Amino acid sequence: MNLIPARYSSGSVALGDHRLQTAFQMPGERDVVVGFRPSSVRIASDGIPALVELIEDLGDSAVLDLLLAGHSVRARIGDRRIVDEGQTVFVTVRPEDIHLFDAKSRNRL
Repeated sequence: MNLIPARYSSGSVALGDHRLQTAFQMPGERDVVVGFRPSSVRIASDGIPALVELIEDLGDSAVLDLLLAGHSVRARIGDRRIVDEGQTVFVTVRPEDIHLFDAKSRNRL
């Protein structure tokens, strides 16, 4: 699971200068840790820019090591041919695939 510190507010989390919508709703703002699985990362036409640092070709899929908002994350994609190492891509994660954890206790919210 990719884990990134973030700030939650009004149903979304801030990752650097970008926001991701979550399915989680609670009042107020708080520091959280955002979690999402590599298979949940989607390459899109817009979203959060991420630098492709390494591609591990698995034959039927590929695992990408990305630099996203200053943090290393992994993504698993079905078609390795759509990206190259050194390329900047845009990624997103569906709201229902985002898990939130308390920044201090690390308990799931």
